[in-house]
Parts: sequence; C-alpha cells; structure tokens
Amino acid sequence: MHIVWHIAAMGNWQEVVREQLALLHQVQLLNVDCTFVGTGLDWLLPECQRHGVRVGIVRSDPNLMHYETFAMLHIERLVQLSAEPMLYFHTKGVSEITDPGKMPWRRLMENALIRNWRASLTMMPWGSIGSRPIGSTATDRISAAISGWRGPRGCGSCLLSSPITSRGTSCVSRARLGSARSADAVSRA
Repeated sequence: MHIVWHIAAMGNWQEVVREQLALLHQVQLLNVDCTFVGTGLDWLLPECQRHGVRVGIVRSDPNLMHYETFAMLHIERLVQLSAEPMLYFHTKGVSEITDPGKMPWRRLMENALIRNWRASLTMMPWGSIGSRPIGSTATDRISAAISGWRGPRGCGSCLLSSPITSRGTSCVSRARLGSARSADAVSRA
C-alpha cells in the first residue's frame, strides 16, 4: 500500500505531526511518502526518526499557498504506475486551529483509515474500474456535506482502490477538475 502524507507547517502542525507519527508507528505503517509546505523540515525529519517512521520527502516548498497540490500530483503519478491501494492523509485543521469541527473530523478519519487500515482494506471493491475514497460508514456522506466533494482534499484522509479508470485517467485528475469548480467549498489544510 502506498502512503502519502501532506504536511502544512502552520498553526499547531508539530502537535498534529507528533500525533500522526505516533499513530503510524502504533499501526506499523512505517514507510511514508511526504509532501511538505512551509518551513520546519529540520524539525520534521528527526521527529520521524524518533517515531521509527521512514519518511521520504517527495517535494517541499516554503510557500504555504501550494496547499495539497504536491501531494495530489504525487498521487496522480503513483496511480499511473501501480494498482496498489493508497492511503492519503494530511494535517487537517492546522490552518484553523480554533475551528471546532476540524480536530474531531481529523480524528474520525485517522481512526477509520489509519488506526483501522486493515479493516478498511477489506471493504475495498477489488477488481472494480474507477476509484472511490472510503472511510467509516458515514464518512463519504459527511465529506460530501462538508466540502461538496468526496475526494482526498475534502475529507483530509482517504483510502483509494483501483485508481486507474478504464480510460487510463487517474481519479485525481477527475477529482482535481471537480475540486476546481467548487474551490470555494473546499477547506484548506
């Protein structure tokens, strides 16, 4: 399984990163591709080592305005190369640490998709054409209600199956088009 983690170095990002690293270590997801915006790689890399999680920095930039773009581009590249399932998550809520809904939402998705990743994999529609994010039973509906989009950026985490469509376009390409149309409805980080 490919694991892609996007980190936005803003707000309480170090606290969120420690929480997510501890969870990754606990469930033995120890090889992660990471995209990073902002400054703080000098803090991040030793912290990952302390938690026993091998993080490969795919791309980083000090400009926070890139948001999750680098992660989405990396996912798009990966789905062209592999049919393996993919876990995507990010530091949801760090841009708005006072928002009362962001931390519970991040924790719901962490529980459904990281802590219980093995169970989530058993729910995957193997062999199907196309892709859909999955989570807990209600997360697709909740994600659609909150963000207007059922993709990785809207919910902050997702597990993708069968990422290549019958036309060879990735789900990320389709999702990016849908996301661009409703960009004002999509919350950042």
